[in-house]
Amino acid sequence: MLIEKSCEKNTMQEHVVELEDFPSPFADAAPNLSESELRETAYEILVGACRSSGPKPLTFFSHSDSNRGDKRNPSPSLYRSLTVTASSKVKKKLGLKTTSSRNKRAATTGELMRVQMRVSELTDTRVRRALLRVAAGQLGRRIESMVLPLELIQQLKCSDFPSEQEYEAWLRRNLKVLEAGLLLHPRLPLDKADINALRLQHIIHEGLEKPMDIGKDSESMHALRSVVLSLAWRSIEGSVPETCHWADGFPLNLRIYQTLLEACFDNHEETCVIEEVDEVLELIKTTWVMLGMNEMLHNVCFSWVLFQRYVASWSSGKRSAGCIE
Repeated sequence: MLIEKSCEKNTMQEHVVELEDFPSPFADAAPNLSESELRETAYEILVGACRSSGPKPLTFFSHSDSNRGDKRNPSPSLYRSLTVTASSKVKKKLGLKTTSSRNKRAATTGELMRVQMRVSELTDTRVRRALLRVAAGQLGRRIESMVLPLELIQQLKCSDFPSEQEYEAWLRRNLKVLEAGLLLHPRLPLDKADINALRLQHIIHEGLEKPMDIGKDSESMHALRSVVLSLAWRSIEGSVPETCHWADGFPLNLRIYQTLLEACFDNHEETCVIEEVDEVLELIKTTWVMLGMNEMLHNVCFSWVLFQRYVASWSSGKRSAGCIE
């Protein structure tokens, strides 16, 4: 919360501005996606990237197995146990004090990210199960060579969701993500007369109007897959790309990355950095390939997020330990 004070005729007036009133420089990247939809999309990208970064990409590990102590195929990053360190390198650089966790401490970095990004265990398990199905069908392929929303659409069915309404909402979100990444903010400039772009726009428009027939062998799925892959694998002057491009166009990639970086802050005290910020940042950086990020772009996004919280903290007079100072 930001409080602005001004004096008029010796009268002190206060104007309260919420943190959300700070407009993001990347806000227009996905105008059709809500904050919760962006978080879910960012989380799916994070889980896919983490599971693809280890020696055994895209393996499934459920929360129920974790609770029973089952250690089969854990990703070295996503399931690294959290340990209390004497000091955080990031906090030390930022001049922040170390604070104890407000809530029950998460056992792993993956669990911490799920909680920080407000993703339910049911959603988390569903995403991981879908990635297992993707891995089984495309053995040896890494996540950056796939269009993740397309693969999820093909792998998850209505029976994987609590209700038909939730499934349809999830399907619409993924269509809007494809629209944002391939049509609105593509990595490479797009010819307005591109036949595949026009076809994808038509498919998305119809899919948002009424539920699509998404069977593996359905005509609708074949048509969607064909145009999406044609757009995602475009390259400059006919060169062969090493990765497909669907979430690395500017400014969509920065907006998604900003959403991930916001997990570094306490859910209950939005100007306070969490104790495990080093582990969280290490996890977030696994998305760099998929999002087309590098050190410079990371610094730009992180600087904006820190500045946003700093202004809110300074203006509201918050000086508690662990908060932006």
